[in-house]
Amino acid sequence: FSSDQSGKVTHVHIASMYLPVDFRGRTLLWLGRASDAQSLPLVEGLFGSTAQPDLRQDIVAAVGIHGTSDAVVPILIRWLNSKEPTDVRSQAAEWLGFHPSAASVVALSRAARSDAARDVRREAAEGLGDNTLPAATDSAIAVARTATDRDARREAVEGLGQKDSDRALAALVALAQSDPDVDVQREAVETLGEVPDGRGLGPVRDIARRHSRSDVRREAVETLGEHLTPTDAIPTLKAIATGDPDPDVQREAIETLGQLGGSEALAAVTEVARTHPNSDVRRQAIETLGQLAPTAETVRLLSTIAVSDQSEDVQRRAVETLGEIGDLGLPAVINIARTHPSTDVRRKAIETIGEHAPPAQALDLLGQIARRDPNPDVQRKAVEALGALHDDRAYRLLVEFARTHPVTDVRRKAIEALGETGRTDSVIAVLSDLARGAEDPDIAREAVETLGELQDARALTAVARIARAPGDVDVRRKAIETYAQAASPDSPHALLKGVLAADAPEDIYSRVLEELEGMDGGAGIPALIDAAR
Repeated sequence: FSSDQSGKVTHVHIASMYLPVDFRGRTLLWLGRASDAQSLPLVEGLFGSTAQPDLRQDIVAAVGIHGTSDAVVPILIRWLNSKEPTDVRSQAAEWLGFHPSAASVVALSRAARSDAARDVRREAAEGLGDNTLPAATDSAIAVARTATDRDARREAVEGLGQKDSDRALAALVALAQSDPDVDVQREAVETLGEVPDGRGLGPVRDIARRHSRSDVRREAVETLGEHLTPTDAIPTLKAIATGDPDPDVQREAIETLGQLGGSEALAAVTEVARTHPNSDVRRQAIETLGQLAPTAETVRLLSTIAVSDQSEDVQRRAVETLGEIGDLGLPAVINIARTHPSTDVRRKAIETIGEHAPPAQALDLLGQIARRDPNPDVQRKAVEALGALHDDRAYRLLVEFARTHPVTDVRRKAIEALGETGRTDSVIAVLSDLARGAEDPDIAREAVETLGELQDARALTAVARIARAPGDVDVRRKAIETYAQAASPDSPHALLKGVLAADAPEDIYSRVLEELEGMDGGAGIPALIDAAR
């Protein structure tokens, strides 16, 4: 430790054979041995020389690291039961766990059940798990079963996994099987997997097969995958993947098989992907296959599933996984995008191409689909994917489609995509031309709305011109609405008053009055009064 000139502690560091210190190149002067009886009064005295909670925590640890439990435990209990900050008292509870004395167990058990601070309760429950005294096992079991704090119970359950005793194992099995709190049951299952020498894995296997709660069975499946050898785990997981009554548990078994890896796990997952009656489980198997074996054989299987599976959700998942496989799977995705009979599957293929294909390859293909696919929804998806590429060629295609595509909805999608390209100067020019000159009012309205979304003063000036100028009534109404929503609070007032003062169709006046009525703080009321007069 170090202190300032007034004697206040400013730094504390604990070092031992298992908590080493970095001397930073300086020389250690070894002054000889010191007993705990000499050391403890010195360290305890430091506690009163600082009010900083973080330094006091370090001093608590410096007391706790001493090996003479008879001298250390009373000091730690006094701090645990004091009015010190929660972090200081939690540190005292932690170090009591390393002193196997009856007084430690009593203090920790009481704190785990009734301390006012949640963190202290949790640390005390954990300390019972660390404490090697046999009585600590009984106290940990009692806290795990009956404490009112769920987190303290879970810490006690976890601590039981460190106890190499039949009583702790039996308690964990009972908690996993029948505790009323599902979170405690799941914690018990996870802890059974960590019991020394694998003694808890038999009960975990039984829980995975027969437990009444699906969440607990899922936890058991995950635990088996983490602790059993693949040879032991795969038959059990395969049986659960095909026989458990809950699809979520089946999916967990598939995912766990994928994490185990190996040819046997691959064969089991492949069989599920082909034949399982539940589409959600097949989708999980397909996703797992892509991660487990991104090979040519997997690509062939997924290509078949993408065409022939009875569920379109499964087909789309197969397409997505083919894209995630990369270069090996992309040719299949491209073929699906061009030829698949399902509109939704082609759209998924287009989305996948946009996300995974090299931009040059994606551009050519997406442009062709946007022009030639027989379904407008697929064409729109291709245009959307082009917009996400942020490429000069893609931008030129978007402009072309916005101006000339024969399908109105595709043109509107291209206009929307242009607004998201970030090329503000060019986009304002293109959209202004479309807003003023498009023969289709739907196209003009889309262009006006997109100009407003650019949040650019020049774009709003173009919108204001459209609002004032003679033209299609619906387009002007959209311009008035867009300007009122996008401009700064003071700007719409002048535009709306100007339109009211000009010669305009009745529908335009109505739109202006609606916007004036909706202005914040009643800002439009004077203009409404003038109009009423």
